[in-house]
Amino acid sequence: MLYRSETFEELDFKLRDNPEFEEVPLKRFRHKRAFRFYGTLCEITLVQEREGPFTLFWGDAPFWWDTPLLHGVIVEVGGEPTSLVSANNHKRYRDLHKDTQPHRWRDPQALEPYE
Repeated sequence: MLYRSETFEELDFKLRDNPEFEEVPLKRFRHKRAFRFYGTLCEITLVQEREGPFTLFWGDAPFWWDTPLLHGVIVEVGGEPTSLVSANNHKRYRDLHKDTQPHRWRDPQALEPYE
């Protein structure tokens, strides 16, 4: 999932005391949050939009998303209207994933502290 905002501050606040969301601390990074929702692992990537949609992996490895970021059609998921990332962006992200320095997933220094 993609979360369009400058920070995770508001999302963190909303999920902190909600018992349906169990955060996964080993997947808490500057650019990502992960949680279990009724046993299903969900991951959210932060997308900032100051000069076009981008994600700062690890806070210092930029990944620029193409525009439009989302697919133009809203689909229904579980009875809720939901936007999907565009097919082009999904493919581009998968093709360029190694550029986001995935070796850092295992670096304890990359984890964001839980407040």
